[in-house]
Amino acid sequence: MFNAQHASSGHSRCQAAWVAGQKDADIAVFTETSSTYGGSALVTALAEHGDATVLAPEPLTPDYRTVIACRTADAHQVHSPVAVTPHRAPAARVSVGGHDIGVLGLPAPAGKQDEASAARSC
Repeated sequence: MFNAQHASSGHSRCQAAWVAGQKDADIAVFTETSSTYGGSALVTALAEHGDATVLAPEPLTPDYRTVIACRTADAHQVHSPVAVTPHRAPAARVSVGGHDIGVLGLPAPAGKQDEASAARSC
């Protein structure tokens, strides 16, 4: 999970590049992603860096959203069990390495993120 912290377009592209460099990360969940330019830049950059599936539900009004990015094309969005602000908690079914798993992207408080902090400072 990666807290995007409402990053600008430039920082969003940098975050996507950093996550793409994490070779063992088949699924990445980005919380606090804007529904404007920075969020759009993140979604585009994730696809450009090779994520075959990028789930980024749009809120009805300007708000944060959660983005789920998967390196596999065998992923699809399913109904979120979160009824209030479902764009902040999307759900997906993903097949990775012969395993079918469920993913629920939930926002969490931003704390110390060590390596991930480098992605925000590029």
